[in-house]
Amino acid sequence: MTASDVETLLVTRGGLTADQVLQVRLRDRNAFVTIPGDRVDEVVRALDGTTFADRAILVERARAR
Repeated sequence: MTASDVETLLVTRGGLTADQVLQVRLRDRNAFVTIPGDRVDEVVRALDGTTFADRAILVERARAR
């Protein structure tokens, strides 16, 4: 999965525009994205528990450091 794949997922199924996907950071098994705070809960509801590229997606708000 690439950063572009994550952005496409957020736009096509998460209800965001490309301009609202501010940053995508990929790790070994995780992706961290920066989106407007007022859209987070909506995107989590839209994507959590769905599948992408035959993989289950777990979407959650980032925890405070």
